[in-house]
Amino acid sequence: MSTALEWNALRLRLENQIEDIAAKIQSYPPPITGCDEQFNHFLELRRVLPQELARLDNVVRDRSLTIHEFIVTSPIEEILSDLSS
Repeated sequence: MSTALEWNALRLRLENQIEDIAAKIQSYPPPITGCDEQFNHFLELRRVLPQELARLDNVVRDRSLTIHEFIVTSPIEEILSDLSS
């Protein structure tokens, strides 16, 4: 089972990602026709990251998954995998 320290480290990384995405969205240049794919990705992350933070809190409270299981069941698995390395 994953330790509280490991869960806390993942939580802090998720919180940092939320702040990073907010800063990227705020500083994003005006739209250029056909080039908004990255911006839309940032908007999707802004929506999903807080949900994953809430899911993390539930998993830690219930002790229902390991960190690895949490990551591989996430819609943002690729980002979480990078964060846990």
